[in-house]
Amino acid sequence: MGLFDRFKTPKWKHKDSNIRLKAIDDLNDQEILIEMAKNDSDINVRRKAIIKITDETELYEIATNDKDTIVRRKAVDNITDETILVKIVMNNKDIGTRRKAVRNIKDESILAKIVKKNNYPIDIRTDALNKISDENILSDIAKKSDSEKIINNAINKISDENILSEIIENTTNPKSRLEVAKKINDENILIDLSRNCSDNNIRRNAIKFVQDKNILNEIAKNDSDMDVRMTAINKINEKLNLSDIKNVDEVKNLNDETILIYISKNHPNALIRAQAASEISDSEILEYLAKNDDSVTVRLMAVDNPNFKNRTIKNNINKRKKVFEKIDDIIYHVNISIKEIELDRAYGDISKEVAERDLKREYDYIDGLIEQKKSYFSDPISYKKCHRCGGKIPVKSAYCEHCEYKL
Repeated sequence: MGLFDRFKTPKWKHKDSNIRLKAIDDLNDQEILIEMAKNDSDINVRRKAIIKITDETELYEIATNDKDTIVRRKAVDNITDETILVKIVMNNKDIGTRRKAVRNIKDESILAKIVKKNNYPIDIRTDALNKISDENILSDIAKKSDSEKIINNAINKISDENILSEIIENTTNPKSRLEVAKKINDENILIDLSRNCSDNNIRRNAIKFVQDKNILNEIAKNDSDMDVRMTAINKINEKLNLSDIKNVDEVKNLNDETILIYISKNHPNALIRAQAASEISDSEILEYLAKNDDSVTVRLMAVDNPNFKNRTIKNNINKRKKVFEKIDDIIYHVNISIKEIELDRAYGDISKEVAERDLKREYDYIDGLIEQKKSYFSDPISYKKCHRCGGKIPVKSAYCEHCEYKL
């Protein structure tokens, strides 16, 4: 070194940023590199200096404090200490820097803690989840997370069906439970779910894939939920051709409760459905038929079944039945009146115009009575007051059951 060389400005301090940039190639002094990375005015110099820094504490300071986003993220690239990386994930103000830190973490237990932080941005939690492969850790996340997206992403990474079945029982998100159930193909697990899962929807979904008729019969008879029982019954009878059952006598000869229930809900012929309703013992199915069947005959047969237990509905239906019978009696007498009008017209006792007017009036009355019959057996019923006695009658009523007044 010449006498004056010591007075020369070092290249890393040169005013020309290109010279400073090139000087980094020959530098190994950590203090100088840190000085350049923290304080150089040129962003490219700072970025290049960072690459050669090995002190991760200094890199953490740069990742935390540098004004340039790329410099901060470049600093994270060189950090391997997972304790420092976690601090960046927890405290850094730049979400991109935090995500970079997550991607450098390898310890899945640490990643799991990040995923479970409900106050962290979803992108950071998702990045952490994407790096986890341990299915037991994924299962724990699926059970405890508050985010449907996180739960579903965790589920999608799990292939062990026994672990999936455990998630079904333990996750609090009903939609996610159904997503898990869709991934299970093992019939033994599906049978267990169909018998024992606390979620009715899961049991119902599992039944669709169970082939064992003994299991299906057991569920159809014993499950606490009517819809689950009905799903099992539908599965048992999915190959039953209802068109083969053509008369009431064929139903009378049936002893299988599941077939009778299936017929009572699905046969197109109301009389056949009614006969099936009279034979079944499931009180909840009977109540369903009494409240929902389109046919009055089926409803009446359901409440007349000795196994029907709901007294409120039974009394309600029987009360309507009495009105129904009164209406039928009125219709019978109106039809007699129609025949008399037609005879009077035929013999010339009344004019054609008067006959047509009177016939229209009577037919309209019958139509109103038929609508009233329907309204008495539809739920819920809308009521109005009879303008003669003030009694409560259905809105479409053409007859008051209280004062027997023709409206």
